[in-house]
Amino acid sequence: MSATPPASVVVFMVLWTALAAGSAAFLRLSRNARLKRRVFPWIMVATGALFVVAIATTTGSTRRPALLLLFAVTAVAVFGLNIRTTRFCGACGRTVFNQPLLTTKASHCPYCGAKL
Repeated sequence: MSATPPASVVVFMVLWTALAAGSAAFLRLSRNARLKRRVFPWIMVATGALFVVAIATTTGSTRRPALLLLFAVTAVAVFGLNIRTTRFCGACGRTVFNQPLLTTKASHCPYCGAKL
């Protein structure tokens, strides 16, 4: 007995994997900090929208689809904080992740020491 997933789940997984691999490669390999600053918010919006659409299309048969959708929107809002905390070094072009959210932001790049 083989259970095949619905087509919407397969499409979601393919899109999610492509978006994750593409954005990770772009953020890791590109040294153009200016381009990263322009593109990164759109990557985060696309990822969040894809997640909400996936939850919305797959929760129709559950008992509480509105609660799951509320959870998805809340999770996307929290993940959206990455836009605020991720920085890009203008000197070396590296992506600087994991900046403290509630404390002061790093003022220098941990890779080359340049001022952010």
